[in-house]
Amino acid sequence: MPNRRILIVDDEADLMWLLKLNLECAAGYEALECRRGAQALALARDFRPEVVLLDVMLPDMDAGQVAAELQGDPDLGRPVVVFMTDSSPRVAEPDAMAEHQTRIAKSACLSELIERIELLAGARELARACRAVRDGLEARGVLARERVA
Repeated sequence: MPNRRILIVDDEADLMWLLKLNLECAAGYEALECRRGAQALALARDFRPEVVLLDVMLPDMDAGQVAAELQGDPDLGRPVVVFMTDSSPRVAEPDAMAEHQTRIAKSACLSELIERIELLAGARELARACRAVRDGLEARGVLARERVA
């Protein structure tokens, strides 16, 4: 069974509380929240979330840097990172986020957020299963390993 843990990183306490409550009650996730990027990196090592909901405007770190560190840590299993954005056009997103395509407005309805999380987490699990099958076939000699020139 996949990990059902979500780490919520946002400096807006009310929003975090609502997200945590709704994700735990409506979708069965175990949610943990924190307000800073550095704290998120430390908590993720122990909590090992499947998904990280990450505010784009953190008080202490660039959100793109936090995402890169989370996904670059081999012990974390590359959690899905979903950037939560202010729907206001006056808020500029950090440059480091350009490579990350998974964003959702903070104003999105709960059903949309849960649907997006489930879709991304499911895609990640499917990719892992495909890699495991491929590795098994390669180990048995049924499938030749691709060679990169």
